Amino acid sequence: MTALEVLKIAVGAYVTVDFVRYARSGKLSRHLTIFRGWAPVEWAKIIALVLVEVFLVFLFIALLWSFGGPVMRWGWLTMLATPADGPDPGTNLMIAPTSIPWFGVAFFALLTINLPRLARREEEVFRRGTRNWAHGIQRSFKFGMIHMVVGVPVAAGLALSFAGLFFTWRYFVGGMRAACLAHTLHNLLVVIIVAMALLFA
Repeated sequence: MTALEVLKIAVGAYVTVDFVRYARSGKLSRHLTIFRGWAPVEWAKIIALVLVEVFLVFLFIALLWSFGGPVMRWGWLTMLATPADGPDPGTNLMIAPTSIPWFGVAFFALLTINLPRLARREEEVFRRGTRNWAHGIQRSFKFGMIHMVVGVPVAAGLALSFAGLFFTWRYFVGGMRAACLAHTLHNLLVVIIVAMALLFA
């Protein structure tokens, strides 16, 4: 077992315990309020917008990955990687347990339950109090690049800065509630894409 695999297991165990504690805390209903009170036309609009936004994020990642060279593919996990970890060891440690056979299914369920809370936490840090677009661009860049802490490569961090701009726009349009909804739906779509990729891999 490589050092990177041990790290993935350790972080996965910690995240799983945290997710279970939240699921048992009774706080889920409070975070689910972001889904209430939207008219059908608003739902159609935000779902369409998130679909386009996530498509663009993945497109940006692919372009930066293909044409950005080694710099765009670098993440701190590469420093731990060995040849046994494959050519592209970068990942998001938060979702590493999804690749574990059988347990990954239960983890997907826990992750999905926790999505509104995770989105709210990041929106409180990176969106609340944003004054204007100049401020929003700075905070969106920080939002994208902070994901490198959990192991994503530079390309993904930069692409997620675009996602941060999208959430900033939703914040300007409808406040924290709109930003949290957009962020939660973004994360949900990414989780679905990851699940489908693992299922058909």
